[in-house]
Amino acid sequence: MCIRDRIRIQAQSGFEKSLTYVQRFTDQRALDKVKKIKNVDSNYTVKLNCLEWLLRYHEYLTGKSALSIIEAFRESVYSSRVYEKSAFSSIKHSSDIMTQLVKHIRDTKGPNPAQDKAQTLSNIGTYMSILELALINDQNVDNGLSLGLLPELVRCVLLLLSTYDFKQSRSEVKLTVRCLTYCFQNVRAVDLLVDVINGVSTVVSLIDSSGDEEITANSIKILRICLKSERQYDRIVQQVPSLFALLMRILSSSKPSEILLDEATAALVQYTRKVYVLSTIDNPSVLDPLCRIAAKKSAARCRELSVEVLKNCCKDPKMSAYIKRVGVFEVIPKAKEKVGDLGDQ
Repeated sequence: MCIRDRIRIQAQSGFEKSLTYVQRFTDQRALDKVKKIKNVDSNYTVKLNCLEWLLRYHEYLTGKSALSIIEAFRESVYSSRVYEKSAFSSIKHSSDIMTQLVKHIRDTKGPNPAQDKAQTLSNIGTYMSILELALINDQNVDNGLSLGLLPELVRCVLLLLSTYDFKQSRSEVKLTVRCLTYCFQNVRAVDLLVDVINGVSTVVSLIDSSGDEEITANSIKILRICLKSERQYDRIVQQVPSLFALLMRILSSSKPSEILLDEATAALVQYTRKVYVLSTIDNPSVLDPLCRIAAKKSAARCRELSVEVLKNCCKDPKMSAYIKRVGVFEVIPKAKEKVGDLGDQ
């Protein structure tokens, strides 16, 4: 073996030993972070700073160590004591975690020669796992929106859908959409989404093609909250003229889940509240799935919501005549006069 090969082997061996040492060191630090999070005397700023540490050094940690920090934080907030999550939601803190999260997400580009697709996907999964926990806090949501988080989440969804097979990136898409949904705890998110290029259309595409119940339900929820906005209602309807047909297709699909039925009918309540939209629906028979749900003797929430949609549709003479003809009109006055505030659930 020549001297050059020996030097190369020794250098490689030295690098691997150094990397092993760094990983052991950071894994030990990770254990310290878990202890801090679990410590009852640690305030929320300390706990959030532990998440920020994970964000900075996750590439040097084993997957087990990174997961232990995330799970410890999750348990500390989603404990059996309900007030814990409520307290974390409203607490004021001095952590700078959102600045770092938005920076890392913004720096995430498509895979390049120096970073393979698997590493990019892994990074996105880590960022979104941390972000999901951070966004439970209202201050973090507000800070994130101010820092430009929402358009970056839309960009990440598009990046995942365009770069990876959906089966490969399903978990990461699900996490990203979950984080996007959390943003709508803040009313500013509606204006921001509508102003983002391809923002609304990206959410609609997830309803139409994801095939994943959680992603579909969260996407409908986002649109339902947006439709509640008086300022943005007209723009959304114009941007997505097929929304009514899309929601009705979910209702008429074979055995939709209760969650999807509730979200779809709740969105339709908001969509049908303006008369001019009803006049654009040519064939009243598209209401048949709603009529079937409303005619059932059931206490299910989707029935109440379906009746509410039909009430709205009765403002249009053509639809009102059809509802009477199919024999559902008599159930409408029996509906509750007020269905709960759909945008706050």
